[in-house]
Amino acid sequence: MSNELLQKAHNLFFYVIGYVADLRNHPGIVYHRSGIPIVLAGDDPGSFGYNYLTVDFYLASIAWGLNLADLKQFAWNSIQYSTVPESRKTEGFMKWTNEWNLFIDYAYDLACNQTFTNVVHVSTIFPSYGPKNLSINVTLYGTGFENTLCKTIICKFGDRETDGILFDINEIICPSPLMKDNVLSVPVSIVIDKNTIATNFNYEFVSSILVIDDNINIPSSQVVTAVNLNKKLMIGILILVSALSTV
Repeated sequence: MSNELLQKAHNLFFYVIGYVADLRNHPGIVYHRSGIPIVLAGDDPGSFGYNYLTVDFYLASIAWGLNLADLKQFAWNSIQYSTVPESRKTEGFMKWTNEWNLFIDYAYDLACNQTFTNVVHVSTIFPSYGPKNLSINVTLYGTGFENTLCKTIICKFGDRETDGILFDINEIICPSPLMKDNVLSVPVSIVIDKNTIATNFNYEFVSSILVIDDNINIPSSQVVTAVNLNKKLMIGILILVSALSTV
């Protein structure tokens, strides 16, 4: 953050040389996405007049498109890669973990008590076909999915049911069921608190052992199956995005 501040100071006062004029071009996000640990830390607080990092985290979130998992990693890095003794790191992790859990619990309760007015609408599903003998992830894209927060999502492929997962504000993951009979194409719908929502899309079961996508043959054994995501973390991400958008 100080790099951008230094650049602005140079533009105004002509005596401080900065390094990054636009935070979106800062290499830090490239390091992070490449697996190189980085932290967001204060720089020269006596000179610039603040000791807090709220503004830094906010600017990085907006410029780099960060989510709550990224910010959690930055906070973890700041303890792990600090120069304090190991005993102090252990103490720091304990305190920080407690505070983090309190924040997530608060965000979870806040989200579950929200009233959303948007209607759930599924705009498309992908993929629209897959193997009969293997469960794969089918992503439902659409709007109004915030209505599924803290609610059970049941995905229906015809009369076969699987447990759905709210993956993102516009994505629901539905594992496809195993299909042993000769059914080829079935309608897809989701059930939220006993309310059935039709998608107007069909899913086709194919007998081939290959899943064909954009003319690329991918062995079905390599298709990633559904993973139970941390629902509390997802809700925290949504609360963070909502909070940032209102600043």
